[in-house]
Amino acid sequence: MPDSTPRFKIPYPLPADAVTDYPALGLDLAEQIESVLVSIIQRSVFAASGAYAVPAGAVALLIECIGGGGGGGGAPATSAGQCSGGGGGGGGGYAAQLLLAPPVGPLNYTVGAGGVGVANATGGNGGNSFMASCIGYGGGGGAQAAVGAPPNHLAVGGAGGSGDGGPGGLSIRGAYGERAYALTPATALGGGGGMAARGGGGAVANWAAGGNGSPPPAGSIGGGGSGGANGQNQATTRAGGAGAGGLVVVTAYLGAGAAILADLSLEELAE
Repeated sequence: MPDSTPRFKIPYPLPADAVTDYPALGLDLAEQIESVLVSIIQRSVFAASGAYAVPAGAVALLIECIGGGGGGGGAPATSAGQCSGGGGGGGGGYAAQLLLAPPVGPLNYTVGAGGVGVANATGGNGGNSFMASCIGYGGGGGAQAAVGAPPNHLAVGGAGGSGDGGPGGLSIRGAYGERAYALTPATALGGGGGMAARGGGGAVANWAAGGNGSPPPAGSIGGGGSGGANGQNQATTRAGGAGAGGLVVVTAYLGAGAAILADLSLEELAE
């Protein structure tokens, strides 16, 4: 029989001279204590900017910020036998910060919007998500498409956003958007979007053989980059897709929950 609970490793005594049912009673008490600790962890997920009301009795806050995803690059008009494809938007960056002495009053936070797609232009950058001094930067927009022929690439993807978790914080860069390529003289592959760090998935690469191309896909919330536009034999310009908005996640630890913080790393708290 184990001598500590599995989640928070709360010990319970197992003296050699204990009566038969004493270990079971110790385990039952320890598990009840553990259930109380679990119940005093409150997590809130925000997809829009606002103010966070710090719960009464909060002894620590884990703040996580994911920036918005970049928009995909747009494509110009093409003639018969020509193709074009825009680069994918970069994924939003991630940052985490642990506040051991949270304020009593509310904390304002901002959730970064996804970058917009623009016809025949570079995609817009994703917005930054931040709270206190924790910042997840938005991903870069995918580059504007060129008209080309194989085997050349047509446009580069946007840069992944970075993060700033402050001193002792955790920061992870989002993935870069993919390049766009000319597959045949009349078939283009628009770049796929970059995945956000600990957030949404990037859009899949976008392609169509001949015709007028297909609508570029959007990234997944929070912070996934969008796919770039593509086009073949099209008389009009085409816009890249929109990047996904970011997220702000706040986990509050109340009362006795402070006892577990000393034994958990920031990476474990973010799981």
